Amino acid sequence: MKRRVLRFSVRSNAVMPLDEMRSTVEAAMGCSFREGHFHKVPALVTELLGMTISLFEWRGLAGARTFRLQGRTADARFLEAPGGQVAELEGIDIGQAVIDLLAVRGAGEWRIPSRDEIEAELDHGDAIEHRYR
Repeated sequence: MKRRVLRFSVRSNAVMPLDEMRSTVEAAMGCSFREGHFHKVPALVTELLGMTISLFEWRGLAGARTFRLQGRTADARFLEAPGGQVAELEGIDIGQAVIDLLAVRGAGEWRIPSRDEIEAELDHGDAIEHRYR
């Protein structure tokens, strides 16, 4: 059995404080964030359309401050299939639709991260983890 789940990962330059971006994104998406975590990183989180959505500040290319907005399905019930089988999950990337929604509703400019940007973010995460060892 195959199930489709939604996912997205978009970025915006961090040109305002996180609390201000929080209010802007909440108004645009029609949700309310609470304190939480994204992969052990402090983040603002909410649930929407079966996804856990996280908003947090990170470092991207050349160490630039970046907002990350990520949505992924974290509900284990999507894996349950009849007869005790495990469902196959097919991710549907709605990143461009999220970008368009945020733009139309006044939440600024967002983008799909480039491979280089993702690699810089991973390097930043590795550096943080190394400092705490």
